Amino acid sequence: MDAATAQQALAVHKVTLPHVAGMPVHLHFVASKTTTAPAASLAALAAEGRPLAVAFLLHGRLGESEALDSTAAALVQRCAGVDDTRQHRNLVVVTLDHRNHGHRRVRDLANESWRAGNETHAQDMFSIQYGTAQDVSLLISLLPAYLPAALRIELWASLGGHSTWLALLHDPRITVGVPIIGCCDYLRLMRNRVQGMLARKNTGDHDDAAEAREEEEERYLPEGLKRALRQLDAGGMGEPAVQRLKGRKVLVLCGADDRLVPYHCSQPFIERLQHAMAATTDLGGLCEVVVEEGKGHELTDTMVIKTGDWLVRWACTREGQDARL
Repeated sequence: MDAATAQQALAVHKVTLPHVAGMPVHLHFVASKTTTAPAASLAALAAEGRPLAVAFLLHGRLGESEALDSTAAALVQRCAGVDDTRQHRNLVVVTLDHRNHGHRRVRDLANESWRAGNETHAQDMFSIQYGTAQDVSLLISLLPAYLPAALRIELWASLGGHSTWLALLHDPRITVGVPIIGCCDYLRLMRNRVQGMLARKNTGDHDDAAEAREEEEERYLPEGLKRALRQLDAGGMGEPAVQRLKGRKVLVLCGADDRLVPYHCSQPFIERLQHAMAATTDLGGLCEVVVEEGKGHELTDTMVIKTGDWLVRWACTREGQDARL
């Protein structure tokens, strides 16, 4: 096969389902070159005969689904390029606009930070993250009803930031996850940001600083939010969250110079999870962490490559059959 033919064989197609559970959903995949069905159709994918691994690729705050098209293409091409003798599942990457983003935007200020004038930044951001994770679960339940009957979904995965941690935590059907520049302990992250604001204000002596910190936390992190985090967030839940996650395949990607979502906010929970996985190897759980030197709060080429490799390993090839539903 010459280079041009190989490139055509790995051409990525994007099909938009205009209404699934109230929202447009975009499917990215490589269609079979051996079928007589139209190359960009789901029928072409069904003609492959392989089961599917479906991965939800979730954008960040202030982003939108269209911005992820090139990343989705890179991931499906990576999995489609695996030798036929190894490939067990075809990959479909799903993108969608998060709540209050893209076509679903209802209030711009709700996506902004405290410094940008949004007093309820912490509540707004978590509710969008958790709501998006709930959207993922809703689509896992309903998306198959909109696809050709010949398409059999065997594995679900989630790729992204905070919402990926939440989706993994609350939906046992998601067995593979790649949290990218996200945090699994929201309260620790928000407290870190409150402390950062106080440091910029250069509060005086120790007693004054402690009082200011308490006042700022009451202002920006109300008890109602903390109560929700104890019920819904991995860091807030503690041991019950560890028990839910210890059988999953998780790859954590972040930048060493990320000041917005620093790894140290996630580190205590992740190390606790890794310890539990090491003690229960029969469950097959795995949590690897890559902290990329010299990188901040950004999706890097290396992160995309490592995400693709993780999907090949645990979602698309025979090595990852134990990660299926």
